Amino acid sequence: MLSFTTSYKIEYELSALIFLAIIISRYFGARRFPNQKNHIFAFILWTTALDMILDIVSSFVIDNALAIPEFVTYAINTAFYALQILLPVLMTMYALVLSRYISKASIPRLIPIFIPSAVALLALLANPLTKWFFYVDSALGYMHGSGFISLYITLLIYIIATFVIAYANRKRMQKAEFGTICKFLLIVFISVAAQFMYPKILVSGVAIAVAVILMYFTIQNPDSMVDSATGAFTYEAMQTFLSDRAQARDMIQLVAIKINNIPRINELLGISNGTLLLRQLCGLLRESAANSWVFRMRGGCFVAITNSADDYHKLRDCLEKRAPEAWVIGGVDVLLQATICCAAINELLPEPPSPEETINYLETVFIQNERAESRIKTVTIGRELLDKIRRKTAVESALRKALESGEGLELHFQPIYSVKEKRFESAEALLRFRHPSLGSIPPSEFVPIAESSGFVTAMDEFVIRRACEFIRSCGDLRNLGLKTLQINISALEFMQRRLPEMIDEITAQYRVNPASLCFEITETAATESYELLRECMQDIRKTGCRFALDDFGTGYANISQVIQLPFSMVKLDRSLLGGPDIVVEDLAHMFRHMDCLTVIEGVETKEQVDLTTQIDIEYIQGFYYARPMPAKDFTAFLKASGEQAG
Repeated sequence: MLSFTTSYKIEYELSALIFLAIIISRYFGARRFPNQKNHIFAFILWTTALDMILDIVSSFVIDNALAIPEFVTYAINTAFYALQILLPVLMTMYALVLSRYISKASIPRLIPIFIPSAVALLALLANPLTKWFFYVDSALGYMHGSGFISLYITLLIYIIATFVIAYANRKRMQKAEFGTICKFLLIVFISVAAQFMYPKILVSGVAIAVAVILMYFTIQNPDSMVDSATGAFTYEAMQTFLSDRAQARDMIQLVAIKINNIPRINELLGISNGTLLLRQLCGLLRESAANSWVFRMRGGCFVAITNSADDYHKLRDCLEKRAPEAWVIGGVDVLLQATICCAAINELLPEPPSPEETINYLETVFIQNERAESRIKTVTIGRELLDKIRRKTAVESALRKALESGEGLELHFQPIYSVKEKRFESAEALLRFRHPSLGSIPPSEFVPIAESSGFVTAMDEFVIRRACEFIRSCGDLRNLGLKTLQINISALEFMQRRLPEMIDEITAQYRVNPASLCFEITETAATESYELLRECMQDIRKTGCRFALDDFGTGYANISQVIQLPFSMVKLDRSLLGGPDIVVEDLAHMFRHMDCLTVIEGVETKEQVDLTTQIDIEYIQGFYYARPMPAKDFTAFLKASGEQAG
C-alpha cells in the first residue's frame, strides 16, 4: 500500500531547500554579466536545488519501492545519483575558473578531470542490468548494491582534486575565494561522512545547500559587483569581464565616456545631483544597446562593452548625439565637458588584449584629453594611438627594470656660468636613459611615465645617489671649481615625508657636504603642494641643502606663497627670453631684493648672453656654453675651461 510518510528525516532538507529557493530567486533576479564563474555557479545552484528535491522524493520512493512501479524507482534514484556525481565535478570546474585556468586552449588538458565521473555515470546507467548501485528486491524492497560505496569514493576523489587545484593556485585567487572553497569542501566532507554513518537522516543535501549559500554571500553576491550609486557594474567587475573575454579569445568593442567637469558639477550642485547625473548617463548607455554591459571605471568614467558591431555603433551614435545637449539636474541645465573614446578592438588587434592593456588604452586617451579645447571630444583608438600606448608601456617596463639594475641610466651634467666671476660655478645633474632596443629616451617622455606609474621616488633617489657618487669621486666639488650641484626633485617626492631622512642618509653614506646640493622645484609644485612643500623644505634646509625655484614663468605661481618658501635661487624659464626685455629685468630686480640669485635658462645665442649681462642676471645656463655631457666629459670640460680662464 502506498504511504505518504517516510522513515527518513527530511525536515532539515525541506528548510534548507526553502532558503536555497530564496537565494536562487535573488541571484537570477539580479543583472549579471555572462562570465565563466557566473555560468558555473548558476549550474551549481540549479543542480543543488534539483538534487535536494530528488533526495526528498527518493526517500518516499525508497520507502514505497514495493508499492510503485519498479521503473519509477530506477528513474528517480538514477537521476538523483547522477546529480550526486555531477555536483563535485562542477565544484572542481568552479575552482579551475577561480584559478583563471579554463580557456579554449586548456580544454584538452582538462579531459582527465572528467574520467572518474564519466566512469561512474556509465556504471550508473548500466545499473538496471548490473544491480551495481541499487536494486528492488521483491521481498525486501529497495536495496543498495555492492558498488554503492563507489559513489562516496568518487566524491572523495573530487574533494581532494578540488582542494589540490585551489591550494596550488591560491595566489591567483582572491583570499575570500580560496577560503570559501576550503570551507565548502570541509562542509561537504563532514556531511557526507555523517550521511554515510546515518543514512536515514538527510544531511548531505542540507550541507551542500549551506555551502552554496556561503558561496553566494562571500564571492557570488551580484550586489558586490554593482555600483550602488549608478547601477553600473564596478571596476573590479570590468576587470573580471575583460579577463574572461581575453581568456576565451572573444573580441570586444567598447565605447567609453569620461565627464571631465564632474568635480565642478559636484561643487556647484552638490554630490547628490552629481550622482543623479551619472545615474542618468549610465541609464542612457544601458538602454542604448541590449547586448552591452556597462561598467563604472571610476568617478565620472563609464565603459560600455559589447561584441556586436551594431550595438557598438548604436552606443557611439547615442553618446555623440546626447552628450552635447543639456542635462537637467536639480532644475538646472548642465552642459558636460567630456571625452568619448571608441575602440573596435577586433579591427585593430589579431587577438583580444589583456584587461590591463585595454584599461591602459582608455586611461591614456582620457589623460591626453582632460583639457581638450572642444567641450565634447570623440577619440577613436586607431593603430597610431595603439603604437603610442605600446611605446609608453614599453618605456615604463624598461624604466622599471633600469631603476632596479641601474643599467641604461646615466647622469649628464650641464654647467652654469657665473656672469660676475666669469667662470662656471655650478652645474645641473640631468638623468639620461638609453635602452638597447628603444634607443635614447628623452626626459620629456620617461619622467611623466615615472610619475604616473608610481616609481618617481625610486628615480629621484637614484639621481641623488648618483650625484653624490660623482661628488665623492671628485673628492669635493671645489676641486672642479664648483659650489653646488643642482638636482631636480619631482613634486610627488615632497608628499613622501621620508625625503629629508633619505637625503640625510645618502649624504652621510657618501660623506658629501649637504651644502653642495641644491634641489630644483618647479613653479607648479611650489604652488599646488605648498603646505607639504614648505614643511619638507624647512626640514631639508636644516641639513644644509639649498633650493632653487625652477622653470619660473611657465605656470601661474602665487608669488605671495613662493616668497615665503626658502628658495636661494630662481631659474627663469627660456620662454621669457622671447618677451619684452623689461619683464626679465623686473623679475631679476624683484628676486634680488628677496636675496635670491637668478639664473636664465635656455640661452643659445650671443645676443641672449648680451641681454642677460645688461639686465644683471647672476647666472646663465644653456647650449651657448655647453650641452649636458657625461661625467667624464664634464670633468674634462671644467678643467679645460679653468685652464683657459687662468
